[in-house]
Amino acid sequence: RANWVEPDFPFFSSVLDARKVGAALPGNNLTPRGIILNLGRDCWACFDPDLLRVSAVWRGAGVTPTALAPGSYHDVTRKTPGGQAGLPTPSGSVWIANGIYPGWQAGDVLSLDDPREPAPSPEEVGRGPIPEAMGRFNALRLTRDGVVLEYTVGGTAIREWWTVSESNGQPLIERHFEIGAARAPLRLVLGTKNSALTVVFGEPPGAPRLATLAEEKSAWTLRLAPHTQPLALAVGFSMAGTVAPPIPRAIPSERPATRWEQEVTTAIKPSAATDAYVVDHIALPEPNPWRRGVRGADIQFLADGTGVMPTLDGDR
Repeated sequence: RANWVEPDFPFFSSVLDARKVGAALPGNNLTPRGIILNLGRDCWACFDPDLLRVSAVWRGAGVTPTALAPGSYHDVTRKTPGGQAGLPTPSGSVWIANGIYPGWQAGDVLSLDDPREPAPSPEEVGRGPIPEAMGRFNALRLTRDGVVLEYTVGGTAIREWWTVSESNGQPLIERHFEIGAARAPLRLVLGTKNSALTVVFGEPPGAPRLATLAEEKSAWTLRLAPHTQPLALAVGFSMAGTVAPPIPRAIPSERPATRWEQEVTTAIKPSAATDAYVVDHIALPEPNPWRRGVRGADIQFLADGTGVMPTLDGDR
């Protein structure tokens, strides 16, 4: 089998435990359903679709393979340790992180509280997404130039795309935004302030100045004034000292090239028994051209009788 994470694929799903990544960073930072973005140049980001926040940005090897799906991919006998002892963590140096609060907020006041219903256990984070009136994650689109995140904040549509450029010989991680009209002020919580990190933002040349970078409650925020027309913004993160603000780039939309061109067929061997309960054998599509492991997680049947088998997270 090939690696559980394809090294050139732009994203995968994972729990991310970033509660112990640095004394100056939030100690309450667990993402149950993170979208891990592979930005290139060993740069990574975790987007939390429930809170519309970036829970961590880091540089290194990715995510430690300690969850059940990657841990048992090559060794099917391996199980996840009980409780939260074996959760995946960022593998590398974390540049910036957010605690358990919405990453986008509408209104004039910044809140660093979790607005969701609490979980039964106090060590768990809140349940599910934030109220839809506050914001809602809509889609993750794979394009020729990477992944585009689509969501709404207080009724304002936002599209976001990440990329990495170079400044002073070091990576400059860029977040590019297309932001729809907004009746109320908006606030993007970039993360807890880190004295070693440079944060800059850029607006299109000649555009009205609608954004302000500020420090609030020990966090960097980008505050946006109400506006009637869509606007473009870009935010940059760098460990290379003073850098020029990134110029907003158009969010890509071109469809990617077909990644897995071959088709894989499998076989079904119906039972020859005439009993009331029989077992049909359905072969998994292994081997396959991509050396992917496939592990069935469930079987469901559609109304027309079509059977559907989802696989464990990460399996293709």
